[in-house]
Amino acid sequence: MGDKQKTKKGGKTLHLSKKSARILIFFFGPPAFVLALYNLFFIGKIYPGLYLVNIPVGGLKPNEAINVLAQKVSPPDKITLSLGKDNYEINLGEVGFEYNFPESVNSAYSQDRTGNFLLDISQRVQAPFRHKNLGLRFTIDEETLIKKLTEIS
Repeated sequence: MGDKQKTKKGGKTLHLSKKSARILIFFFGPPAFVLALYNLFFIGKIYPGLYLVNIPVGGLKPNEAINVLAQKVSPPDKITLSLGKDNYEINLGEVGFEYNFPESVNSAYSQDRTGNFLLDISQRVQAPFRHKNLGLRFTIDEETLIKKLTEIS
């Protein structure tokens, strides 16, 4: 057989010599092994380099990240809208404003898990060297907020 090509059902099969196979394994084996270990280490964890409102969540399991956010983040009591010299305050409790920590953490967890193999591998390799800051997801009663804004205008 040697270095010949075999035709099988219209396709071609490439045969490598033992020396070529060893060279490929020598050069591609260790990086593939390291990448596999890296991915195994982050199974069920957020990849490094990710922050939610400047709070590092990389390396944490989602439930751990939710607990960290719950301890370190509290919603503001009010927002102030300014128009010229006039200021208007809206009490956020009255419009049902709340941070959605589980959804925020899910966004961070999903960053390098898009389903696109090449994109995900590329992002995972870059992950230890990045500082990607994500915002928090929140919920709000839109109808009540619109009523408040209508009162102001």
